[in-house]
Amino acid sequence: MNYLSRIVVAIIAMTLMLMMRNGQCSGNVGRSHVQRPFSAAGAASNIGPISPLVFQKYNLTPASSIVGTSVAPTEQLFNYVPAPIAIAASNPHHHHHHHSSKSSLLTPDSSSALPIMTALKSLSHQARTVASSPAALMAAAQAAVPISLNAALSGASSNIPVTYKFDLPDSFSGALEPNNLLAGATRLFEGQIVGPTSLAIHKDFIYAGTAGGAVWRGNLRTGNATRIAKINNEMCEKKSWDSSLCGRPLGVRVDSNGVLYFVDAYLGLHSIHFDSDDRVQLTPLLSVEQIGGKYMGHLVLDEGAGSNGGHMVYVTIASAKRDLTQWTAMVIEPDTTGFVAQYDTGSGQYSIIWDKLWYPTSIEITDDRTALLVAEFSSRKVLKYYIKGPKKGTSEIWVENLPGESDHLIRSADKTKETYWMPIVNARNQSKPNLLDFMSDKPYLRKELLDIYAKMGNRIEQLGQEYQNEQLERLGFQMKTSLQFYQQNVGNNYGLILELDANGNILGSLHSVAGVNSFISEALEGESDSPNERVLYIGSFGYPYILKLVIRKPAIDIASRLAVVAAAAQQTPTIVSLNDPAALRMIQRSGYSAAISNDTATNIGMISPLLLHQSLNSTTAANQWSSVRHRY
Repeated sequence: MNYLSRIVVAIIAMTLMLMMRNGQCSGNVGRSHVQRPFSAAGAASNIGPISPLVFQKYNLTPASSIVGTSVAPTEQLFNYVPAPIAIAASNPHHHHHHHSSKSSLLTPDSSSALPIMTALKSLSHQARTVASSPAALMAAAQAAVPISLNAALSGASSNIPVTYKFDLPDSFSGALEPNNLLAGATRLFEGQIVGPTSLAIHKDFIYAGTAGGAVWRGNLRTGNATRIAKINNEMCEKKSWDSSLCGRPLGVRVDSNGVLYFVDAYLGLHSIHFDSDDRVQLTPLLSVEQIGGKYMGHLVLDEGAGSNGGHMVYVTIASAKRDLTQWTAMVIEPDTTGFVAQYDTGSGQYSIIWDKLWYPTSIEITDDRTALLVAEFSSRKVLKYYIKGPKKGTSEIWVENLPGESDHLIRSADKTKETYWMPIVNARNQSKPNLLDFMSDKPYLRKELLDIYAKMGNRIEQLGQEYQNEQLERLGFQMKTSLQFYQQNVGNNYGLILELDANGNILGSLHSVAGVNSFISEALEGESDSPNERVLYIGSFGYPYILKLVIRKPAIDIASRLAVVAAAAQQTPTIVSLNDPAALRMIQRSGYSAAISNDTATNIGMISPLLLHQSLNSTTAANQWSSVRHRY
């Protein structure tokens, strides 16, 4: 048997084995290279019951109507008929991937004989007309076999969404004990700014990246805000719901000299200098396309670490294939094409240092400047990536199984201890999982929902444009980007901010149980005029204001008085939580409830076991106090 015969036999054998494995071998395989038109009945015999709506959704156009029945050149067949998309044989649902309206849907689970037989015909034609060497024939055979057939034979399944499972906390207890501290926040710059997603403070000013493609500066003493940069275009005024027309500054940082750096989701990294007359100089530094991304999300500065005295700026690219308008699809799918890049302000050089991230929404640098902390929204974890030292280039989990999706992780203003503030979106525990949790191990269900919403949304948006109806157009946009699905079925209005230590341990939490203040994107701690309080400035993606939360320490006076008593009794005061219910009950039983009833959950106090009722055993009491290490 010559080389050609062996090759042809091998291809036929592989083809038949694949089709028999999938139950696709039928009488028409050997009779014709033209696919029969799809029908509901015919398709159902191969891939199970399918409704006419599904056929319409997937545009299952017969291949014969595209290429015709009398097309001779095999090249034309390959130009028009798509190769099958590789889907793992283990998929029990036989769902399919969205495709162009100009091509029929072909998969190894529901493939016709057309591409395969066309490949054989092409190879036979070459063997008859060209005197080829064995090597050339082998190359021709490899080229003639549909790409996806090779992929299916090799087990490739690059288009299949992932299955995942991330645990939730069993309950909100300990450091997650519910309180209502966030409800007590006040509003700043209300009505002057919209969607202050990221914040930065320098002297008396707070800077915010906002909706509409603008950066604002607010005076913390006067309460007035001024727009200092605008990077949108005129279409933004007509379609403000489409951030791709407006631009969207998402990450804002300021260096020690007052130079502002920000990243826009679509337009990339910029800097803003203020001259002696307070005039603004806006400088583009690194575009999203330049670094190979679609959506730039956040940044952090390593001051002086760049060339010629410049900074090293680390930025997150949330996705290499989707922009900000598709962020909900990135979560539902989920998208794992995110990466981190570094930009040297001294030299203008940039590089990608870390990839394959699950929607990285924020980035922070550790106090020792040896590692980056990157929050992955979709995986509900924070990763630590080393940029210096013996572990350089490696990563590890810093904290995982968070009680919801994490947003901007920001260093606190605590000078005595390295801690970080991090808001949680859609806060929840095992007692009340959301639809995203239910779908985590159902990748084909997630893909079906995304496809359905995309098709319906596109059509509704078209109708809105045809009828010049803004409401319809907006609705279609929200549906095609899955925003409506996410808001109605995934999102909740439980507000939550965590404080974590340098090792990723949760120290305390601030709650808005009733959702008075929720959908928080960032909590930035500012300087306080009083040593007995902490001040947080809180941003969100949609609210028309910045929140200010003062965390007071009303028990500090009690603690100072009791410290004298404790010292006399040779007992060591212990840091305890006054938003821990058990601690509160013990204190209230001791008769001191009136002294701590005002904002009891907002303090860090040094409380002695002497506070306890005399009937309590002192050893038991001391152990109870020592077991509590909550921050508030």
